[in-house]
Amino acid sequence: MWSSLVPTYLTCAVVQTPEAYSFGMDLALRMDAPEGTTTREDPHVPGTHYVESTVQAPDLATALTSSGLAVAGLVAGAGLPGEVVEITVLGDDGAVTWVPGVELPAADLLVPEAEHPGR
Repeated sequence: MWSSLVPTYLTCAVVQTPEAYSFGMDLALRMDAPEGTTTREDPHVPGTHYVESTVQAPDLATALTSSGLAVAGLVAGAGLPGEVVEITVLGDDGAVTWVPGVELPAADLLVPEAEHPGR
């Protein structure tokens, strides 16, 4: 039986753009997102979009970085004013949410409790 050695994480990034650019950002995200990536606009908060995907990575920190770089590239490629305001990564070994402007959590904070060194 074949088993994956690299865990898969579910990621969700929140992208905000001024309301006047919301349609264009939505269209750009949908057109440029790689296969397997879902994008949707929040029907209750104008200018807010969600970019959801899965990523294979050895750990939460790598998944967070990978997701952040991918979504930042999508937003930059849109050529419209917008920014990634939050990224959440969820996997079997835990979850982490990061808000730009806040330092990334230390790697040891992302290690599952049962595997934390010294415990």
